[in-house]
Amino acid sequence: MVYNCNDELSKIKIELQDENYEIIEKEVEYNEPNIITVDLEGLLKNKYNYSYSCKYYDVNGNELTW
Repeated sequence: MVYNCNDELSKIKIELQDENYEIIEKEVEYNEPNIITVDLEGLLKNKYNYSYSCKYYDVNGNELTW
């Protein structure tokens, strides 16, 4: 599964919920500019609900907020 963030400094944040609606978070760094590939097959087999969002970081790794 491929997600596209519009900035090369971005990361994907995936938020997972198990069957008890417990939140499990997973953050995945990009492996090439603008495109992030995430293999969720195993997680989806367990029927997790998930969402994703882009988070942005400066060159020092500090999260940027607006």
